[in-house]
Amino acid sequence: MLTWFSFLLNRYQRVVNGSQSSWSDVISGVPQGSVLGPLPFLLYINDITGNIQSNIRLFADDDDCIVFRTIRSPDDSCKLQNDLLYLNGQKLGR
Repeated sequence: MLTWFSFLLNRYQRVVNGSQSSWSDVISGVPQGSVLGPLPFLLYINDITGNIQSNIRLFADDDDCIVFRTIRSPDDSCKLQNDLLYLNGQKLGR
């Protein structure tokens, strides 16, 4: 498995726009368009929906998710806020 993800190690980038910046380490993310790129994202968030009361959509191609809920009452607003706090890693008052 480590061999599969070795493409994430020892990566550098720089900006080229008329002149060139110095090289910087790339310490997060995956190369865009990589075949294995979505896999770490899916493994990381595989169980994210288990503690969410609102609707959630996961997008592996963008390494992103959307949490949403129709707000019909103050309780709906509180549930959505609690879900957002949970996803942000904060403690909840549920």
